[in-house]
Amino acid sequence: MSNINQYYEILGLQLGAPEEQIKQAYRNLAKVWHPDRFANDTDLKREAEEKIKVINEAYQRLKAYHTEPDTPNSGGRIYTVNRSDPEIFYNRGVENAKAEKYQDAIEDFTAAIRLNPNYIEAYKYRGTICEKLGYHNRAKSDFRKALDIELEQRKAEVSPVPPETKERSQPKPPPAPSSPSSSPVIPTWKCLFTLTGHLGIVSAVTINQNGKILASGSFDKTIKFWNLQTGKLTYTLAAHLDAVCSLAFSRNGMVLASGSVDKIIKLWRLENNQLINILGNRLSGHSDKISTITFTPDGQMLASGSADKTIKLWQLNTGKVLYNLTAHSAPISSIAISPDGKIFASGGLEKPLRIRQIENGKLVRSIPVLGGFVSSVIFSPDGKIIAGATSTEIKLWQTDTGQEIRTFIGHFGVVNSIVISRDGKTLVSGSEDGTIKLWQVETGKEICTLNGHSGVVYSVAISPDGQTIASASHDRTIKIWRCT
Repeated sequence: MSNINQYYEILGLQLGAPEEQIKQAYRNLAKVWHPDRFANDTDLKREAEEKIKVINEAYQRLKAYHTEPDTPNSGGRIYTVNRSDPEIFYNRGVENAKAEKYQDAIEDFTAAIRLNPNYIEAYKYRGTICEKLGYHNRAKSDFRKALDIELEQRKAEVSPVPPETKERSQPKPPPAPSSPSSSPVIPTWKCLFTLTGHLGIVSAVTINQNGKILASGSFDKTIKFWNLQTGKLTYTLAAHLDAVCSLAFSRNGMVLASGSVDKIIKLWRLENNQLINILGNRLSGHSDKISTITFTPDGQMLASGSADKTIKLWQLNTGKVLYNLTAHSAPISSIAISPDGKIFASGGLEKPLRIRQIENGKLVRSIPVLGGFVSSVIFSPDGKIIAGATSTEIKLWQTDTGQEIRTFIGHFGVVNSIVISRDGKTLVSGSEDGTIKLWQVETGKEICTLNGHSGVVYSVAISPDGQTIASASHDRTIKIWRCT
């Protein structure tokens, strides 16, 4: 391409758009067409890889156009890559990481950090790669640096002007009256315990209804029960023949269901940690790993979704399948049942988020999900909102209309797990970027980010009182976070 106007068109801009608009348009398009969004769709991934190359070229050319001077002999601007732009190196690093050229990616992220020492995303991505390569100390250093920068930025947002400057430039105001409303308390979350009992990746965590028991499932084929208040291990079940993928407590907290790569669902009685029933066999069970399970509110049925692209509803007192939904074209990753038990939502690598009647599986509504897949879905406690993790974003929809309400943007890795507090005010998300984020449901504003895991966060859970969060990670640990 030689016509500069074409580069503006690629980014959806008018000729002569200012540099800040160019940068913002590039960020938006890079997010939409990042190949990571289409990891499980070969055709779309190939298309995204081509798109991102064109978008990167357009951005580089326009940056050069804005930064390089005119020359008498060129008849215009010199089209050279602006090597002082850290985003160029960062995005090249992302591409190299996706192509598994890890050393090249590390060099690119390092170059981006040299140009911008406060480039949080570059530190995190470099740390993730270092962890993958076994450079654990270097990874921890990068994650720690990213956290320090985030904390400094938050402090700057809270106090943009130094106190001594304010005192010199402004008269002191009279003391404010002492009242709870005049000085709101900002909650602080701290990691109380890091639980290290599992020998494999920890893929699932869930908390029972009284908030006292934490259950965790792992690639080591076990389920462990922990005292949520003390962090002490209370019992270990040699539960499955393969990795445990999903866990769910019944609403009364007395029964735990577990799903595994071994294609089996097991029901356990917490009172004595005994096996109650096994759901599934060669004739009636799933033919691939159990990705997600959840109880109906009355505890009489259980819904399961699998990599075999099917959803099954089980009657627990008989162990029989009530119905089997086979209309999906891709693996199922998450199922949520509404608080009234009348409908359920399902998401996966297939683009639409589907809502169905629990009674017969009849489709009620399909909600399009543009540019991503649904890795996790949950209803609000009042059932009026559905939240879904769509690649790196989280979206909220109205349950009765399917209308999108808002989008939460903040993670730079795929969001694997989301939960909503019982009061409906806080959403918690865990991501491939190794962080846990808390969000205000009403506004979409990020409350805080919890750092500490050195690997992907696969699962998060929140206690009934909303004061404790558990997170499970690729680093084989569980962290217990508490609001203070």
